Amino acid sequence: MAILGLLLLIGAVGATGAVVWANQSAVDASAGITLNVLGEQVTPTVTQLFLAGAAIGALALLALYMTVGGTRRRMTRTAAKRRALRDRERELQAQLAEANAAAASRDEVASRS
Repeated sequence: MAILGLLLLIGAVGATGAVVWANQSAVDASAGITLNVLGEQVTPTVTQLFLAGAAIGALALLALYMTVGGTRRRMTRTAAKRRALRDRERELQAQLAEANAAAASRDEVASRS
């Protein structure tokens, strides 16, 4: 999910950058704004430009949400695995101590006889 979010964010930023780069000299005070998008000449209104920017912004927010959510889930799973390993290690240490105590008591009984 995090990788998909990053790819989506890179795509949104790349698409915006490509449109801006291709239209650096498009602003003319008398004619307004004419954009070259995918080989087509487009003359958007202010409302259309605003909505396009809002859509790209919403897409970028969705991408960030996906990235953070995926990273958070991954960190939670990793912490749970680490906790399970630590619990298992404690359990094995307790079993080892118990086995050592039993072996020591057997050795003590064997040395008395």
